[in-house]
This record gives sequence, structure tokens and C-alpha cells, in this order.
Amino acid sequence: MKDTIMTKKEHPAMDYKMHNDTYANFIKGSIYTGIFCGVLTLWAVIAIAT
Repeated sequence: MKDTIMTKKEHPAMDYKMHNDTYANFIKGSIYTGIFCGVLTLWAVIAIAT
């Protein structure tokens, strides 16, 4: 546990980059989820309309 804290203090830039990558993946996931929900909604509307 002590080593992890030490490493974080030694490499704040690395930790920051890792945090940014996680954030980017989260945004990417949100976009894909949004598209998926949109497609499902569209499909449901078409199914009901026809």
C-alpha cells in the first residue's frame, strides 16, 4: 500500500494520463450507449408504426 502512494507522488503525470484514458473510455462508452438506445428507440417506433 505504501509503495502505491509513493509511486503516485513520484509519477503524477503518469497517474494523470491514466485518469484521462479512463475518462476518454467512459465518454466513448456513453456515446456508444446513446447510439444503441437511439437505434432501439427508432426500431421500436418503426415496429409500432408499421
